[in-house]
Amino acid sequence: MSDVPSVAATPTVDEIRAAAAREGLHPAVAELEGVRDFLAVFLPAVEGLAALLPAGGAGAGPAPLGLA
Repeated sequence: MSDVPSVAATPTVDEIRAAAAREGLHPAVAELEGVRDFLAVFLPAVEGLAALLPAGGAGAGPAPLGLA
């Protein structure tokens, strides 16, 4: 079993609506459903990527800028 914590379940339309309202946004139901559908794919993908990180590590970090 992995030591990587599981990503939270996909939020409901009502949870997304509440988060948007806190930011002063009031999207249509179709937009909220689109966000939910996106998160249903995105969150498990992030969980899969996190599982590839070394145990107890945060990865190598971003590549350095500039010429090598």
